[in-house]
Amino acid sequence: MNALSGLMIDFQRQVVSLLILSLASLIFTCLQVTPYKTMFQIQYFNVVLWTAIGLTITLISTIYLMLYMPLMPDTLLFGESAKVMGDD
Repeated sequence: MNALSGLMIDFQRQVVSLLILSLASLIFTCLQVTPYKTMFQIQYFNVVLWTAIGLTITLISTIYLMLYMPLMPDTLLFGESAKVMGDD
């Protein structure tokens, strides 16, 4: 019984050491730093960049159009009173 338990302990130690080595190699491959970008990183950067550029251009153009909008009497808000005031 003593020899069998000794073999089981050795087997468990080998399995644990194998798991630790495989986990360490997995972590090492995930943490390798390269100067190259992945295709996903390039695509994500391009999507974010062009979305930001498009939204910025849209925001600037709407602010410009609102600032230089012509002032007109509002007949919808004031109804007939605006027409009477404008007839003078």
